[in-house]
Amino acid sequence: MNEVSIPKMPVELFDMIGGLVIDRSSKKKLYSNIHSFLTLSFSNFLIPAKTTEDRKEFISNVNQTLFKYSLQSRKVAFLDLKLDSYEQKISFLRRYKELLGAVEFEIPLYSIEEVEKLCKEAELTRISLKGKISLSNSFERLQSLPKIERLKLRDPITELVEIGYLKSLGASLLSIRIGRALNNSLSLKGLNSLKIESFRTCKDITLSPPGKNPETFPYLKKLAFRSSHNSFLRGYLKNSDIEKLIIMRLIPSPIASDQLETLKNLTTLFIKDAYPLQENEYLKLPHRLRKLTVVSKRAIIDPDYFNQATHLKALDISLYEVADVKFLKPTLKTLILNMKELSFKDLETVLPTLNLKHLTLKRLKAPSDFFKKLKSQKHLRTLCLEKSRNIDLEELSNFIKKVKLRHLSLKMTSVVGSFSKSFKGVFLYSLDVSQTTICIKDLTLAYLKKLTISVKQDFVAAVGKEINLTDPDNLAILRKINGLKVVTQNDRLLRM
Repeated sequence: MNEVSIPKMPVELFDMIGGLVIDRSSKKKLYSNIHSFLTLSFSNFLIPAKTTEDRKEFISNVNQTLFKYSLQSRKVAFLDLKLDSYEQKISFLRRYKELLGAVEFEIPLYSIEEVEKLCKEAELTRISLKGKISLSNSFERLQSLPKIERLKLRDPITELVEIGYLKSLGASLLSIRIGRALNNSLSLKGLNSLKIESFRTCKDITLSPPGKNPETFPYLKKLAFRSSHNSFLRGYLKNSDIEKLIIMRLIPSPIASDQLETLKNLTTLFIKDAYPLQENEYLKLPHRLRKLTVVSKRAIIDPDYFNQATHLKALDISLYEVADVKFLKPTLKTLILNMKELSFKDLETVLPTLNLKHLTLKRLKAPSDFFKKLKSQKHLRTLCLEKSRNIDLEELSNFIKKVKLRHLSLKMTSVVGSFSKSFKGVFLYSLDVSQTTICIKDLTLAYLKKLTISVKQDFVAAVGKEINLTDPDNLAILRKINGLKVVTQNDRLLRM
């Protein structure tokens, strides 16, 4: 076989492939679709290969070169790859561990025992963990792991002894949730020695009046708390670097308004169960806000209220029934709407002025020309149609191919047509068919990374034995889907 000369990574090649390989968003991803892209575009910008073997070798080398270049350039924050065997995982981790940094494992997709074994054989020295982890039951195992840089706990901390476990583990950054039972016996002084990045509490923690030097959390980026008097906004967060704030049972007040203004890095605000906002002069939206979610049937909101945030990129008002959507701005990239009180004509009038990447419509009764009108959103990558009706699968399939949609949710939605026929060969990264009549046997997808299926008792008759993910027939179907890594059924995760 003739030797193929592999050139250095040219800027033109990176620019051409980078748009597909590296998602130029706030969270950059490196996808494993380099091979197929290069195969299709080989003759356009690469040297010709005389034989199929030359071609394969060249693609493989460019694949590795681009991969290394991307890691070394620090342009990638998150890798999304599928390695089929345990041996491949060990080999990959050993080869690239210095460039990868801290490797993240999700529990229970990987058990702590599996993580321990992988770390030992791949000689990893830095890892991150996230998921459902019981500190009381797993503390000794966790101590045997390499340095834990980030620890993200989904289960709430319910005992004071677990705070001690966290201090012993010494993770560089923590994401924790304080359970309701622990709130009454915990003070901020018990937490301020921890490097907390994300903090969620079910209700107010016992606070003493803030003095000249109140406890602070210098690493805090995300805070969620339930409050009847907004104690967390009484000077404890002043001038912090917090980026995401979730407030449940918010009472607008001068203190709350002033405090929000001091959060110079705040870009995401989630307000739940707020008192009427239109009638209260105190809660002002920071003009630099990028993402806003309002979850409250009590909230009375004047559409002009949203115009305070002049840089708003994402808006979720799916639990607020709007009468019109004329206030939507062209700057929006993510929109989540409840269509219960809206006709599609109301949305249709503003669609041409928008350039959305992510759209969620709840309770939509789709007109016959729905997908034809939606084609104005040429850069749409995520479409969620939740609790909706009359979704024509053939029209949806054509729309997906036209705009190159990557993420689709039909959760609790009634559909028209055959999924297996209409979606044959469709390329998606993720699919949610929770509580629909679409079965595993209908999945004729060419490529998929993540599948979500959930079944309520009412749907058992419709899907029959298809609800059992571990059924050999169902597993055989799922394993034919290229790229599929994780399947979720209700709260159960299955690693493929």
